[in-house]
Order: sequence, then structure tokens, then C-alpha cells
Amino acid sequence: GQGFNVEEELLSGVSVYPNPSTGVLNIDFESNDNYYIEVTNIIGEIVLVKELESNTSIDLSSFEKGTYLVKVSNSELSKTERIVIE
Repeated sequence: GQGFNVEEELLSGVSVYPNPSTGVLNIDFESNDNYYIEVTNIIGEIVLVKELESNTSIDLSSFEKGTYLVKVSNSELSKTERIVIE
């Protein structure tokens, strides 16, 4: 079995790739649900908010290169991925 981390109950079945990225990120979900994406830059400004229902891609190529936090959440759980745009 997989180790279970009690501290964080994360949204599972979500993939954000590639990382590092040239700007276009693919976001895949194992199950259809209402998902909410929030992209934050390294100084904490929210640069993109999007509501999703299924697999999608988002284009961050117009943003500055650097590190972004991509938070994917549904009504109960969330998961944050650190993505580098280069």
C-alpha cells in the first residue's frame, strides 16, 4: 500500500505537466468534476483563475518566466503544484 500522510489530504488523480514548461500546461483529471484552477506567481499575485470540468490546457506563455504555483481544487480538496515556466 501507499504511505498515507495524515497532514495533507490532497486532491488525487490530478496531473499538471510538463514541468518545467515553455508556457502551455496540461491539466488532466481522473474524474470529471467541477475544478477550479488558481495560478499564483512567486510574489503571491493571482495571475489566472479558471473553472474547469475536464482535462484542459492553460497557456502561461504570455507571463514572465519563473516559478508559479498552480492550485487545483474541487469542492472539498486541493492540490498545489510548483511549476517552472522557462
